[in-house]
Amino acid sequence: MKLAARIAGIGKSAGLGIQACAVLAIALAMLLSFGGAAVRLGGRLLGEAQPGGVAAGIVVYLLLAGAGAAALRRVYRRLPDGRFAAAVVATYFLVQLALIFAGGAHLRWQGDAALLHQYVQTLAAHGYAPETLAPLSEAYDYQVWSRRALPFYVLLQRGAGPAFPMAVQTFNALVMALSALLTWRLATLLFGRRTAACALAFHVLMPWRLFTHLDLSHHILGGFYYVLGVWILMEWHQPRRGWLPRAGLALVALFLLPLMHLEGGIDFVFAAAVAGTLGLAWLMGKSSLGQTLAAGLALLVLPLLSAKLLVGPLDARLDAADRHHHDTGILAWSTRGWSIDTGGQYYGNYEQVDILTPRELKKRTMLRIIASQVCYNPAAVAFRQLPIKAAKYFMAGYASGFEEMLQFNRRPTLHAMHVGARSACLLLLLPLAIGGHLVFLAGLRRREGLFFLMPFAVLAGAYVFCGESDPRYSAYLHSYLFVAAGAFVVWLREGATREFAVRDVVAALRAPAVALAVLAGLWCAGVYAVRPRLQPLALWDLRQAVVQDNAPLPVSPTLAPFEIRLPPRAASPLWGTLRLPVPDDRTAHFTCYLLPQAGLSASHGTPIVLRRQTRAGWQEETLRLPTRLTLALQPGDARSFELRADATPAPFPLMLGYADLEIQP
Repeated sequence: MKLAARIAGIGKSAGLGIQACAVLAIALAMLLSFGGAAVRLGGRLLGEAQPGGVAAGIVVYLLLAGAGAAALRRVYRRLPDGRFAAAVVATYFLVQLALIFAGGAHLRWQGDAALLHQYVQTLAAHGYAPETLAPLSEAYDYQVWSRRALPFYVLLQRGAGPAFPMAVQTFNALVMALSALLTWRLATLLFGRRTAACALAFHVLMPWRLFTHLDLSHHILGGFYYVLGVWILMEWHQPRRGWLPRAGLALVALFLLPLMHLEGGIDFVFAAAVAGTLGLAWLMGKSSLGQTLAAGLALLVLPLLSAKLLVGPLDARLDAADRHHHDTGILAWSTRGWSIDTGGQYYGNYEQVDILTPRELKKRTMLRIIASQVCYNPAAVAFRQLPIKAAKYFMAGYASGFEEMLQFNRRPTLHAMHVGARSACLLLLLPLAIGGHLVFLAGLRRREGLFFLMPFAVLAGAYVFCGESDPRYSAYLHSYLFVAAGAFVVWLREGATREFAVRDVVAALRAPAVALAVLAGLWCAGVYAVRPRLQPLALWDLRQAVVQDNAPLPVSPTLAPFEIRLPPRAASPLWGTLRLPVPDDRTAHFTCYLLPQAGLSASHGTPIVLRRQTRAGWQEETLRLPTRLTLALQPGDARSFELRADATPAPFPLMLGYADLEIQP
């Protein structure tokens, strides 16, 4: 009995320690986001275009948000909880409808929204027949966009026809309203009615949540699905929950994971979050083995089988019609996430490399790019990349597709005002959310927050460690931030009746702070320790090559091992002559990628002439950009080659990179 109790105590302490580290890590990431957002806003106000519009947006937002908060407080005092939530959400929905009819339906989409709309129109008109899908596969994210068109957008397109923009905006507004209800419910389960009211107020007053329904943004549905999944997990583990409500929750989960799969990748994150959270609950003794297995069967195993059965045939059809297999999927997304120069955001050259690489070499090439970052830029990988990615990820409400719409539709003043509004919102929200995390820390032993905290911690970790860390993806954890901010507001207002004092917060900080410092040290040491083992996978260092007759354009030190950028020459069509360090009596194979440093739509298919001298004399070969170049150098061949355009000067700079040089013994 003593041994069992000791094991249970260790398990509970370990679980609390994991939660505390996760909470503190998120709080630190939000602190970095706050600093970055403040510096960015200062730059906009001091030197960038439309500073007056940005300042006006800040003032207008503060006035409207203040008036809205006062009105919500008055309504809260007069209505019971359920009627308050219903009234607020209904008003929120009507405001969004008013924005649609006030002109939002006439704004044209662009970027990802326009691309998704193109897929929806094509698939709604012609279905998922092979002859329809095959031409679509020329696009890089063909399989992703084809899945995201289902099930709602295709149905809306078929039902609404030319009125699809207004129909999808109304649908988005409804999803936003349901998300607001979930925010209110999650906060109620965790902290009670006062925190729930505050969280709901933050939700409806956030600019992203007020205007993004006008955009064809897949993040609206993705974020809703994830919060719905967390709600299911929390409701399932409420005390004395009967079998009938749990059967209903299991039924919702059965269809939720297939819908997540259609969104592209979020299903893997949620499945990992459910598995990790249930395992941690069992380790901490919060559920018995039988209860854990039952929850795992209902919320994880059966939904995974459902996704396989319901979406598996679609996956097979999309794969069979894919002529090109451009996209390596999650691995390519992760590779872009470890792009040092973009801070873990999208990098177009990586996408082009993925497209041009033969299918059998794609995964290895993506892994080699990641390994090369570790080998050539260990300090950036060890010390800089994760903080930058974490800071970007928690910039909630930034990178809005609505702002892109305003730019595309030539509304510069409204665009600047929206920038000011969402900046002001974030700078108000983050300090409160950070304070809420300190409340979480102090209350880990007294409140049941495991089934709320851990799924969002896994979500944040997946984006920061494993993939692109764009502010767009923060849409998946808005509700989490609203609940945290609401908890801190209530804690501040409780005064002498506070459940947790400041000293409790300080005491709760010590252990996770030490643990995080140790983990950070282990991460940095691990990067340097694994670096020699990754050296054989690294791409060839282009700094060993010699560029003759031309001065390459400067690139950042972290790109220098991978890329050489050759500018046009005013008096010659020659981009440059590259000499390889290969002995004259050895055979070698050289592979690299030639990418135009211009818009792909304008430069795609541009001819480039490869000229080199072999034992048989001078040879010329015309290629089309972008291209993957492979050369076999035999003894007696010149160790250099020229890259020429068909015009003087060449039409744009040329990037040569991601090379491999194999010299045979």
